[in-house]
Amino acid sequence: MSLSSPAGSGGAAMGEGWLARRARVLASTPDGLDVAWLESTCRGCAGCGGRCSLFAAPEGQPERLPIPASGLRPGEDIEVLVDARALRRAAFRSYGLALVALLLGAGLGHLLGRAAGFPNAGALAGLLAGTFLAGRLTKRLDAAPRLGLRPCNGLPTKDLT
Repeated sequence: MSLSSPAGSGGAAMGEGWLARRARVLASTPDGLDVAWLESTCRGCAGCGGRCSLFAAPEGQPERLPIPASGLRPGEDIEVLVDARALRRAAFRSYGLALVALLLGAGLGHLLGRAAGFPNAGALAGLLAGTFLAGRLTKRLDAAPRLGLRPCNGLPTKDLT
């Protein structure tokens, strides 16, 4: 894997829809890249304020990323980049599909229950069925964000010690 970011070089990544978080390479294995985060939150994200689980390990703690990154040496400082547009699309697909399944289940259950003389029980049964269906469908969606790497190129970083 090349060390250039998918968004280009320099500061272009931040302006083109990429979130970034600095990390120090601990090890590069065939299973992924072990890093320790140098920052507590991603830069370029106005969403969670560091409360999401995209990169769950706190600052200074090791985390394995599913990125085969040959050529990186332990001790190198890098930026891990996340495609913000793809992340938003994945969230919309997951949450939107779940909402649609819930509402359709409740609506269809209400209509069927109304025909049987129990509209509220039908709506509840449909809501539960929609919830189950939403859970099954959204588990199949690939929510893993597209990641990229970029060397820090002399940008100031902090020491973990």
